[in-house]
Amino acid sequence: MKKRIFVGIGISEKLAKEILKQERPWRESLPEHVRWLKEENFHITLIPPWYEDKKNIRRVIEKIKSAAAGCPRFEMKFEKAEYGSDKKSPRLIWATGKTPEEIEELKEKLECTLGKKNEGRDFLLHLTIARFRSERFSEFAVKNFEEKINWRDWAETVIIFESKLAQLGAEYLKLAEIKFKK
Repeated sequence: MKKRIFVGIGISEKLAKEILKQERPWRESLPEHVRWLKEENFHITLIPPWYEDKKNIRRVIEKIKSAAAGCPRFEMKFEKAEYGSDKKSPRLIWATGKTPEEIEELKEKLECTLGKKNEGRDFLLHLTIARFRSERFSEFAVKNFEEKINWRDWAETVIIFESKLAQLGAEYLKLAEIKFKK
């Protein structure tokens, strides 16, 4: 049996609370069919989902632990919340910011360790806040959504998630969490 897994960076409870607080007024101006992520599902994806045999997951976790060992924590700064990822046909609301060099190095190290190919594009620091079907974007009253934000957080953990696809959107289960050195 296979599980759908991916690797991400966790965010602090403090940042999660800030996101929830700031998204309240956004909810009022956007359609009801926008699916807002739950606090426990906020993360920054480093390695996108893939299917892995259940029996290999322990080995994958050990590889990630080895690759992330000794990585220092680093600061992340999110500067704006906007529609993404395609401006012409958006399908989500995300927070973006300047990509820290440390996150690029960590991503490259993990890709190499796991034998995953780089996606062929520069990594963009982003945190998904909500999702919607791109074909329903025409129903949105607000077509230009871009809010200045000043969210800061320290990347302190790499997390291996299981992604369970469901009718109302994916749910994420933490399989392992590796702390960076302080």
